[in-house]
Amino acid sequence: MGVPVVLGLEGEAAEIVERHEIGSVIEPQNARAMAAAIKELAADPQRRAEMRANAGRASLGYERKRLALNMLEVVADAVARHQPRRRPSPARRPWWAR
Repeated sequence: MGVPVVLGLEGEAAEIVERHEIGSVIEPQNARAMAAAIKELAADPQRRAEMRANAGRASLGYERKRLALNMLEVVADAVARHQPRRRPSPARRPWWAR
């Protein structure tokens, strides 16, 4: 099981929290919004349970090993697509027959 979060950040972290419905995203450095979001979660055990379950499922997609393997696949694919095309080499004769 995961843990519901109250996040005061923008960017990719906020997108992950919203996409997976694992917590609340608030305006950065807004203490009142943070307090309100925490009170709201404290008052709703059903919502906390749903977010906790969502967080547990979402965390599987962000394991370091899985992320590393995904990155290796992306890099390998990019390298394979950007290899210079090689011309077929003519049949090479031994140096003594040149």
